[in-house]
Amino acid sequence: LDYGGVERGTVEIANELVRRNHRSIVISATGRLVPELIASGSEHIDLPIGVKSITSIKLIPKLSRLFVEKNVNIVHVRSRLPAWLTHFALKKIHSDKKPILITTVHGPYTVNRYSKIMMSGYRIIAISKYIKKYILNNYPDIDKNKIEIIPRGVDSNNYYSEYKPSSSWIDNWYREFPDLKNKFLITLPARLTRWKGQNDFIEIITKLNKRGLNVHGLIVGGIDKRKQKYLQELKLLVKKNNVETCITFTGHRDDIKNILSISDIVLSLAKIPEAFGRTALEALTL
Repeated sequence: LDYGGVERGTVEIANELVRRNHRSIVISATGRLVPELIASGSEHIDLPIGVKSITSIKLIPKLSRLFVEKNVNIVHVRSRLPAWLTHFALKKIHSDKKPILITTVHGPYTVNRYSKIMMSGYRIIAISKYIKKYILNNYPDIDKNKIEIIPRGVDSNNYYSEYKPSSSWIDNWYREFPDLKNKFLITLPARLTRWKGQNDFIEIITKLNKRGLNVHGLIVGGIDKRKQKYLQELKLLVKKNNVETCITFTGHRDDIKNILSISDIVLSLAKIPEAFGRTALEALTL
């Protein structure tokens, strides 16, 4: 349960359920967002349901027991592997104790049988009109009346145009990144994965630098351990383009709102259509 659009949405929905006096249980591997989740009143059960391994099959009976022991009424799955594990777990539960299954389709998954599990919910949540269109175009046998568009959004209590970081945060920020002082700051907030366009961002900063513009590129986002090779590719590209002093990799940051607020320009460079560009909307509200 680390920082990301799906993960952040999970925490926000859980928090709202608690606020409305419902019981909220989140099953996932642990991560940076777990303390916030627990502090808001949800229960967290640490199970690695997102690990693509044959050993994940062993989690099916555990999930069945949890659903029954916790007297779960609704199971809401938000990605494909957990959906498959839940599918088989529910088959082991007697009909009078079986929870209702809700799915949320967060993106235009590759169209195949593995992805179709996300269309198996009693109700299917699409996070945008684009995603509803994707579902109907690629899975025409799905009852369109099962699909409900619930757009993702930004909390206007936390993101608003008058927001300013504290002076202490600004002091600490420039202490950590002194090269950013008095620079025109261009930021790309996205986890480090090839389709998010970090390589294109580096080329943009390179061209601006060659024009003599006083810009600095900020690549903000964590990286999966399995994608360290991609990070090295990006750093080699920075070196090849001779822009080491013009681009900074911050890694994962919990203060993304502050970073967006001090940026002069925030870019979204996804190579394929985004289901819903959360960071773009966050930047627009600041």
